[in-house]
Amino acid sequence: MQIYRRNLFLIFMSVFMIQCHQNPEEQWVEDFKYQPVSSRPAMEVNYTDASRTTFQILAEEYHLTGQLEQPHALIDENQKEWLWMEIEDGDGNIYSTRNSAEPSRINLYRRGPYFCEVHWFDM
Repeated sequence: MQIYRRNLFLIFMSVFMIQCHQNPEEQWVEDFKYQPVSSRPAMEVNYTDASRTTFQILAEEYHLTGQLEQPHALIDENQKEWLWMEIEDGDGNIYSTRNSAEPSRINLYRRGPYFCEVHWFDM
């Protein structure tokens, strides 16, 4: 009886694991049905060149360039600063990414067909 239960358990687990496994290439099939490539909002994040000192965010309505060296800001196509990081402590001292002499770095992740995630470090 114990062998029967063990075999039944192994069969159940095998079927369960097969049903739970999804091929990576099928991961977005359901999304693609409702938003084909031709109708998706354009969005891409990548390094501008092999030096990896700048990256770009290319979207339908804006194009930003991130500087991984001082002043560590996101700038738009008109060279206007769009985003930087700055904090002020209780004594009034201001700490800004604009003043950081060390290079920063990023990790880029594509989280599906229409979402990119950027983690900016060491600023």
